[in-house]
Amino acid sequence: MTNPKYGLKLKQIPKNVKKVPSFLLKEIISLESAFKDNGNAKIDGIEYWDTSHIKNMY
Repeated sequence: MTNPKYGLKLKQIPKNVKKVPSFLLKEIISLESAFKDNGNAKIDGIEYWDTSHIKNMY
């Protein structure tokens, strides 16, 4: 994770990752490029993430 001006940004997840933890820290406000180049059709665990506090998903 890096620390942009107003919260945490999730670093890019390796393109071969198929499973992530079932929770997302509230302090993370940006998913910008986190899944860049990840071609998996499904990533297990992501369906449980509360993204209501995310400001940037690109």
